[in-house]
Amino acid sequence: SIGTCQDLTEFQRAQRALRLSEAKLRSLFDSVPQGIALVEDGDRCTLANPALERICGLSMEALQATPTSGAAPAILHDLLDLSRAAHPGPATVTAIRQWQRPDGRNLAVQLKANAVELQAAGVSAPLAWVQVEDISESLAASEGLRLAASVFHSAAEGIFITDADGLIVDVNQALSNITGYSRQELLGQTPRQIGRAH
Repeated sequence: SIGTCQDLTEFQRAQRALRLSEAKLRSLFDSVPQGIALVEDGDRCTLANPALERICGLSMEALQATPTSGAAPAILHDLLDLSRAAHPGPATVTAIRQWQRPDGRNLAVQLKANAVELQAAGVSAPLAWVQVEDISESLAASEGLRLAASVFHSAAEGIFITDADGLIVDVNQALSNITGYSRQELLGQTPRQIGRAH
C-alpha cells in the first residue's frame, strides 16, 4: 500500500485569510450609507447593499426582478440603464433622477455607475457598480437657501447679517437706502455704530 502526505498548513492559512478578507469586504459593503448595486450584463441586479434597499424601499428580491416583467419597478430600470451607459468604461456615468418609492414617497437621487471587467476562469463578464445617494434633503436645503437669499435681497426692510463677534458681514440694499451708507461702509461695523451715526 502506498500513501501520500501533504502539509495543508499553508493552504488552511490562505483559506482563513481569504474568509477574513471576504468578511471585511462584506462588512464594508453592508455598512456604507450610499446604496450600492452590482449589475451584470446590464440586464440584472445581482447584489444590493442594505442602504440601497432602504433608500429605494425595495427588497433585494424586487431589485433582482427581471426587468422585462411587469413587476419590475422603474427604479430598477434606472439602475440597469445607467449600468449599460457605463460600458465600456472607464469613465463614471452620473445622473440625477426623481424616484417614487413603493410607499409613495418621492425622492431625488444621484446615481453614479462605473464599469468593471471581471476576469475569472478565463471568462470576462461586464459588470457595473452603481452608487445611489438620496439627495432630497440637500436639494431642499439648497432651495431653502436660494429662497432666503431672494428674500434678503428683495425685502423692503433693512436687513443685516453679523458674525459671531457682532460685526456686520452683509447687508441688503434696503438697509443702505434707509441708513444712507453704502454696503462697503456698513461692512465690519456693529449694529450700534449704525444707529449712532444718525
